[in-house]
Parts: sequence; structure tokens; C-alpha cells
Amino acid sequence: MSQGWPGTGAGHVQPWVGDQPAPTRRVGSVTVSNLPSDLAAQRDESTLEFLVPEVASVVGPVRRRYVEASDRTLPHITIFHPFLAAAETTPNVLHRVQRIASDTPAFDFAATGLATFTTGVIYLTLEPAAPFVDLIARLRSAFPDVVPYWDEYGEVIPHISVALFTPATHEAVRAGVEAMLRGYLPIHCTAHAIRLLQRLRPAPATWDERASFPLGDRPKRRH
Repeated sequence: MSQGWPGTGAGHVQPWVGDQPAPTRRVGSVTVSNLPSDLAAQRDESTLEFLVPEVASVVGPVRRRYVEASDRTLPHITIFHPFLAAAETTPNVLHRVQRIASDTPAFDFAATGLATFTTGVIYLTLEPAAPFVDLIARLRSAFPDVVPYWDEYGEVIPHISVALFTPATHEAVRAGVEAMLRGYLPIHCTAHAIRLLQRLRPAPATWDERASFPLGDRPKRRH
């Protein structure tokens, strides 16, 4: 399966380090093109994501082979990028994110297969995708003046990026990734907490974890 949606960032690897063109759709009275350039750049260095440690031992070797070292990150699922800049991230903002997280029970999901974006990314598909899409929609409603990058493409596809390709290398990379992951999928995972990552120092400094927002308790099973 191939998708035209980008889902990635710098070098088309991690969704939250963005070189993708900034969307200019209108949201309320704000468009990205109306933001001061420095604020837009700061928002591009702010993201909400889930870490997925369950896939690290499997995805790690794939990323070491098919992703440049400078672009590698821990396996994650981007929830909202760009997000509010560090200077905009007030206690009220943190409270709003935590309230949404607390209203979302922790949930299980699985990395089930491979697909591609035409921007040159191979990614793991997630099932079920609905809990991620619902969470993203509620964050979108809570922060209507922030334009996430998928707005430009009209579709949200939660995913875990694993490899890069060019038109010339697509088939070889796809075959290599399939061979390396054969027998490992599905990988069962649990979403526990959203992380807020922001680059608080100039690039190439690493991103800093500004906050963590635990999801709510699972519904109790009736015996």
C-alpha cells in the first residue's frame, strides 16, 4: 500500500522534526503563513508523541541500516506536530493536554504491517488506528489555532516510520525491510503516556522532554 501523505519530518524520518512545507490553511483567524517566522519555526520544534518501546529491538536494526544516524529517533507515534512553541506552553496549556490525556484510557494496539508514503518513507501500520485518530481530533479541537501538518493533506494516518527510500532505491529498501521484519509482526504495544518534546536549545541540540501526560486508567473488567 502506498500513500501520498507525508507523515514525516527532516529527511522524511521523524514526523516531529519538520522540513515539510508549512500548511497555510485558515483555522479560525490564523494561518501558518500569518505567524511570525520565528514563532512558526519555534512551533516546528515542538511536538506531542507516544514512545513505542515495544518495537525498539525490532525496528532499531532496520533504522540503523536505512536511516542516517543524524535522523534516527526512538520509535514513536506523532500525535500533534507542530505544537505550541516553548514560550507559548503555559501551565494552562499543559493542563489542557493532561485533561485530554486523563480522559483517554490507556489502550492496546499492534504494529501489524508495512506501508509507504510517496514522500519516501516506509512505516509500520497500526491497528486499531481509531484511538489515535480520536485523540488527535480532541487535541485539534483544544488548540484550534495550531495547524498540524496533516491538515494540508486531509488525512491522519498514525504510524511508526522505519526506513527511507528514493525512487531509485524503493524496491530494494522495501524488500530489505520486509526481510528484516519477517516473522516479527504483529508487535503488541500499549499507549501509556503522551510526551511533549521541544527543542529548547539551538539545533543540532537534541530535543528535551518538557512534560509527560499519563493516560487514564483502563475500565475495570466485571467479573
